[in-house]
Amino acid sequence: LLAVAAELDAEQVWLHPAVIEALGLPTPRHREDAEAHPFIAASRERFRYFPEGLAPWVVASPLREGKRAGAGAEVALAFVDGADDHPLQAFAALPDGPALLRAAELFRERVGVPFRSSPGATARDLWLGLRKGRAELRPGQAAPPAVVRPSPEAPFVWSRPLTDAERAHGWIHAFDANAQYLGTAASIDLGAGQPEHRTGPLDFDRKTVGYWLADVPEAPAGLLPDPFTPSPRLAGMTDPAGRRWATTPTLALAAELGAPVRVAEAWVWPQSRRFLRPWAEAFRDARAACQGDPAPEAQAVLAAVKLAYNKFFGWLASEQVGGELARPDWHQLVIAQSRVNLYRKLARLERPPFAVDVDALYLTAPTADPAAA
Repeated sequence: LLAVAAELDAEQVWLHPAVIEALGLPTPRHREDAEAHPFIAASRERFRYFPEGLAPWVVASPLREGKRAGAGAEVALAFVDGADDHPLQAFAALPDGPALLRAAELFRERVGVPFRSSPGATARDLWLGLRKGRAELRPGQAAPPAVVRPSPEAPFVWSRPLTDAERAHGWIHAFDANAQYLGTAASIDLGAGQPEHRTGPLDFDRKTVGYWLADVPEAPAGLLPDPFTPSPRLAGMTDPAGRRWATTPTLALAAELGAPVRVAEAWVWPQSRRFLRPWAEAFRDARAACQGDPAPEAQAVLAAVKLAYNKFFGWLASEQVGGELARPDWHQLVIAQSRVNLYRKLARLERPPFAVDVDALYLTAPTADPAAA
């Protein structure tokens, strides 16, 4: 198999689930579960493998006189499986090998980089590739840990009792604000350079990216969720003086709604840039192209794209998983701006939702037709 790949100068060999079954191979779900197997052991004298056993994604490096021939000669073996937590699950429903090949090629064409290893790793490759050689996309210093841990921002996790009118309705409809974080990432300003520590009292500036220790605004009256304390977790983070750290988007909404914004301290970036814009636009455009394409290969790429950008946002939040990619301040700013954008949309609805879960809205209606709800 690897010899054929070398003859074809192929960088990747994708194995369809039917082929894996025919070969009698196990399908480990994680790289950490790599298993020793005769399929690998039979060619150890000619190849060095990483990891050293069967895994969802295995890189084979040819050996010449016992040494690696070089990264340019490496071949990746992709073992596709449909398990929920398998990194290649998005491609498992394709009917055969030719369809799998077309999907892999289509992913590279529409995203701009080949799928590699996992959705998260692929999203990281796109981000690093777009940054390369572009000083304007080199991130500045992150906010200090004392400000971002625990996170002072959260998405909506909220519900309220139904009104009498809602109880009389016979239907519940759920609506999803698709790719909410991706849209925010394409337009949000993020801090550039070094953050500055300022002590107050301070005037709040909605044009300055930062974290502000401020009085927690009261929730607006009405049937909508509290945009300032969107999750029960945040309710316990207020200090004895009634203050809590919040990002610029949260306090900008408070000022917009007429609430007093009293700031005692801040970490702010005097300069800002839209660091995530080219990355988010690449995934946004790939997503849009695939949504309008009913071919199974395009739908597989669409599923992989969604997994990729969602994994990337998760890596931004986690220093343990994200490594050099970890930017919890970016993650929190995206969450806050997405929540604020959603609140503005909710305020324009004729009938408010009775529950919101991140970007999913739940409303009652007297009809089964979602369009009329």
